[in-house]
Amino acid sequence: MSQPESVTTEIPSSEFGDGYSYCLGLFLAHEWKSFDMAGKEKNEGRKYERPEMWFYGAGDHLFGLTAPPSFTDEEKKSLDEWKSKCLKFRMASCEGVQVTWGDVKDALDEAKRRLLEYDLRNGVPAIKGDWQ
Repeated sequence: MSQPESVTTEIPSSEFGDGYSYCLGLFLAHEWKSFDMAGKEKNEGRKYERPEMWFYGAGDHLFGLTAPPSFTDEEKKSLDEWKSKCLKFRMASCEGVQVTWGDVKDALDEAKRRLLEYDLRNGVPAIKGDWQ
């Protein structure tokens, strides 16, 4: 069945994504890379495999991160603070900020927590996994 000419099927695009759950999901998609990079830094002494470099890549997906309209001002502020912290980590060497692999883990855990909370808030039956 064809669509009427007035209906568009094209989805707008953005280089690194826009939205809430979509941006958090893309950020989390970089988790595997943190394991890879941390291992190479530790085992091979690779100096460019640093936590701030992980934030540099994964953090691209946070530029378009937007709080849902249903969020309270306090929730929007909390999201903006977390986003700013992650984006500051990606420029750590310029900012004189120390970043650790623990900071990476904390950021990933926070993104997961936010997605779980979002499901629960929107009536989606969800349970935190023991293995995440």
